Amino acid sequence: MIPKHRGDLGQVTLLLTGVSIIMGSIYGFNVPRFGDPIWATVPWGISLVCVGAVVFSLRMPSRNALSLGFQYVSLGLIAAMQIPPMVLWFVFDGQGVGEHGATPVGHWAWAIPHVVLALLALYTGYLVRSRPNEIPRV
Repeated sequence: MIPKHRGDLGQVTLLLTGVSIIMGSIYGFNVPRFGDPIWATVPWGISLVCVGAVVFSLRMPSRNALSLGFQYVSLGLIAAMQIPPMVLWFVFDGQGVGEHGATPVGHWAWAIPHVVLALLALYTGYLVRSRPNEIPRV
């Protein structure tokens, strides 16, 4: 019987932290200079970078209940933090998004990275729950 491959927890965790830090940098620090940052996106992006760093730091060999609890909470935060941008990209489809005159136009496709990140966070939480004794390493 061929065993099922259920994903490598270390690589999925590394991918999740990388995507959340990059996405948080885009919103929080306006890295590629898409335009003037909206005042509400800056703290959201900075907090996403911080939560991504917490998930990265919790890849430690200690698998006690406290570290697992922090992992569940931080993965849940990453998934829950994607709900407002997903909804807002759909709501502002075809409208200007920003506080000043020359702003980018919103489109529903901008919600796709948020959907992917939320699903990746939920999948990582599933892997952590299904493999509590595996130490995620990169």
